[in-house]
Amino acid sequence: MYFNLAMELSDNVFAWYLCGILTSCSENGYECPDPEAEALTYLEIFHADALAEKQEADANNATPELELS
Repeated sequence: MYFNLAMELSDNVFAWYLCGILTSCSENGYECPDPEAEALTYLEIFHADALAEKQEADANNATPELELS
């Protein structure tokens, strides 16, 4: 969800950002982070307005589950 939005908003620059993080982690013996979590962090830093709009739209489109009796 966040990965695709980060790629779209950054004109695919997010891939290079993520590649740098993963390379750095693997070269230094650190555990590699989850790409979705990194995408969320990237969006919070560089595209906070678009992220807020996306989250609001998702909340508005959420439908409650139906209970069957």
